[in-house]
Amino acid sequence: MKATKILIRERCNYLAKFIDSDIAIVLGISFALNIIGIWWGLPSWGGWAPDEIRPEQVLSGATSLFSDGWHSVYPPFHYYILSALYIPLYLPLLILDKLGFVEIQTPIVENSTTGLFHFTYLGCFLLGRFLCVIMGTATVFIVYLCGREISSKQEARISALITSLLIPFVYYSKIINVETPYIFWFCLSLLFYIRILKNHRILDYLFFAATSIIAICTKDQAYGFYILTAVYILISKYFQDKKYNREIGWLQSILDKKIIYSVFLSIILFSAIHNVIFNYSGFVEHVELLVGPASYNSSDFLARDDNNWMQHLELFWQSVKNIKFSLTLPMFIICLLGILTSFLKKRNNYLKLSLLVPVISYYLFFISIILYSRTRFLIPICIIFSFFGAQFIAEFLLNRKNFFGQSKLISYIFVCLLFGYMFAHSFSVDLIMVNDSRYIAETKMDSMIPSTSKVLGIGLNKYLPRTEYRKFEMYTSGSDELSATEIKKIDSGYYDYIVTTSAFDVIQRFNESSETYKVVKKLIDGNTNYNLLFQEHFQAKWNLLDLKGVSSNINKINPAIAVYINKKNHE
Repeated sequence: MKATKILIRERCNYLAKFIDSDIAIVLGISFALNIIGIWWGLPSWGGWAPDEIRPEQVLSGATSLFSDGWHSVYPPFHYYILSALYIPLYLPLLILDKLGFVEIQTPIVENSTTGLFHFTYLGCFLLGRFLCVIMGTATVFIVYLCGREISSKQEARISALITSLLIPFVYYSKIINVETPYIFWFCLSLLFYIRILKNHRILDYLFFAATSIIAICTKDQAYGFYILTAVYILISKYFQDKKYNREIGWLQSILDKKIIYSVFLSIILFSAIHNVIFNYSGFVEHVELLVGPASYNSSDFLARDDNNWMQHLELFWQSVKNIKFSLTLPMFIICLLGILTSFLKKRNNYLKLSLLVPVISYYLFFISIILYSRTRFLIPICIIFSFFGAQFIAEFLLNRKNFFGQSKLISYIFVCLLFGYMFAHSFSVDLIMVNDSRYIAETKMDSMIPSTSKVLGIGLNKYLPRTEYRKFEMYTSGSDELSATEIKKIDSGYYDYIVTTSAFDVIQRFNESSETYKVVKKLIDGNTNYNLLFQEHFQAKWNLLDLKGVSSNINKINPAIAVYINKKNHE
């Protein structure tokens, strides 16, 4: 117990000595950017973000203790954390139900929009999102700690600031997606990776093993970072051992207790988190889903049957465009220059260049295998690039011998403009989230469409105005494709109103031979029983986001909402 207290005190002292007013400002900026728009699409049952973990999914797993075949497209670790947050909110409701004061069929699937359950569900949604806000801000601080291990305080602060302003990072740090949580654990493992390369202490090995496994158990794709990284650590350890014992061999170095204990901890932790003993069938189903539909059905960028070097060049170019978008073009160029100058440095730059090992590993063993690239996949790579961008800014823009001669004022102005430009882009995410066109469309629908109307929404629920709060006689939506019955009803003029969304762009998504495509094309062209009633799409003067050629779910924010009215109602 005493040893534990001493260890905790040492860790607290370690963190305290790194905190100053400058990093506090960076963390404040990160927190503000992350929390603005946290209410986006709420209250609702599914939210507006693709792949967001709904509270009902967490509660469903919790009621089965994540056993008996429970599985998801994501590993279970973040579900455990969310369930620990949600269950205390639901316990009073369940107790009241048992005592007969309230009556609910189930706290998981009931779809009421009023009452205790409604507010409890909304509270869970906000709590889950707030956790990501905290983890996102904490990630910025971990990046700062990593920077302090390999560079100056100034560089560490700059790399933390770059991370806080990454465009997709700001978006994912306010929704219940596993992106921010797994990046948090990855950055923590990166810190211990750096410390291993510096000192090769057993505690750092164990912490690296634990945090890397947790990252993988939060989102499977994190495995890609650690394949070459683990090999690199073994090589580094061998050469370090060689300094103290020239007779040591590879096998003897690998069979050291640091490695054995780390491997043992990794296996135990992985098995425990996946609940392999009590949920083996669920674990198998998760793996089958991962290597099957969750992988193949998503590879919309390249065809697996035609996997050639030309397409890999296209994949690489798509990744470059995604990284450039995330960092903004000026900062992307700065980071590339930082990488180049790091290789050209005369003095030892071993630790910083070692950060590129996880990048290469991830690209080779994940991106080039799944054969498609999204901005969210590349956030960790952007974070690692930030260390090199910070180095270039500190050494060539803020020191005495800079690009602008002896005028430090010009250098400071240039750096301020650089970060101001990056901030404007990341703030644009918040701007379009809080002004999402669906808010305006919902207000108009409630005032212009009678409650006795029959309304059809074309597209997924999460991309449309919220169905559960529109009190119409009928408001149906949620299918990927229109059914034959729905198409027949559209042709006959059965629906009073039809709602479409650019977030589920049928014209781009479907082949021209598709019946859904044909009906929507006729609707847009005015060749049906419906006329355009109104269209809403928020156009911000300060929105600098250009998603052309970029593969990102950020394009699901602020879609154009078009509402069509039956001609007989318009006469």
